[in-house]
Amino acid sequence: KPSNGKLLALLSVIAVIVVIDQLTKFWVHTRFRLGESIPVIEGIFNLTYIRNTGAAFGFLAHADPAFRIPFFIAVPLIALGAIFYVFRKLPPGDWRLSSALSLLVGGAVGNLIDRVRLGYVLDFLDWHYAGWSWPAPSDSRSRRTARRRPAPESPPAASGRTWGSCVT
Repeated sequence: KPSNGKLLALLSVIAVIVVIDQLTKFWVHTRFRLGESIPVIEGIFNLTYIRNTGAAFGFLAHADPAFRIPFFIAVPLIALGAIFYVFRKLPPGDWRLSSALSLLVGGAVGNLIDRVRLGYVLDFLDWHYAGWSWPAPSDSRSRRTARRRPAPESPPAASGRTWGSCVT
């Protein structure tokens, strides 16, 4: 059984991660247009505003929203329950795994808030190298420059195009 100190630390880290997650997503939502991309580290890392309606690798991105949205709310809740179960079983001195679980739960809760509130997860971290992209694939690659460049007047989302699990 976790000590009160360990539980308080877990909940504190989760709260901080959720607040940071939601504040950064709010910043992107209010400062970027859908599909807009800003290089941070040229050729490696961009901030790119996308709406992720699916899961990893586009899983269920095109499924009927009547199924997809409840599914992507229920699955994280079940996973969170499993993570809290594991947390309760950890030895009192296992701070590394406790910390890792806290970070995982904080991110999952942030994404769950997005799914409940918006019906999708707002993603913006676009890591790429040599033609590979993680986790935010979008057609914004063609708009990458050394400086901030606005997205086209009619973003691809208006045409209904999606790339992987994301609408850009």
